[in-house]
Amino acid sequence: MTNKEAFELLSKEREFSNLTGWSFVRILSINFDTIKKEYDLAKKYLEPSEELKNLMHKKNAILYKYAEKNENGEPIVIEVDNNKQYKLTSDNESKALEEIKELEKEGSDVLQEGISNYNKYMEILEEDFKGDIITIDSKILPKEITYGQLSAIKSWINM
Repeated sequence: MTNKEAFELLSKEREFSNLTGWSFVRILSINFDTIKKEYDLAKKYLEPSEELKNLMHKKNAILYKYAEKNENGEPIVIEVDNNKQYKLTSDNESKALEEIKELEKEGSDVLQEGISNYNKYMEILEEDFKGDIITIDSKILPKEITYGQLSAIKSWINM
């Protein structure tokens, strides 16, 4: 099981909340806690540094400055590919891009560190999961377990 597969299991944890049986639920809980610990360690690579947050704030300020404004002087926000962004005229867009390029040049080390951390997280996803998963004896599986639930944790079951 890769880290990606293990981390995806976390999103399915609630699907097991209806199952009973002390031994089964205990092992399930321990296994999910083990995955959560590994996930929490890995996701630290996705947390932006204060320097990167500051850089992104400055970039947003540039975009805000050059955004088209409505009659109340507020920037117009549009949606592009499910992302909200400020609407820029072509003249203002080139000015904004010039300032942003200069900002990115000044903060290239910060940006590179952010990219490096993201790439490290992506590498971690592809690695084998190293946490200790307790196997579940098939004899203690609840009768109510569904095929989907069973499929999700089949690598944990000792048949």
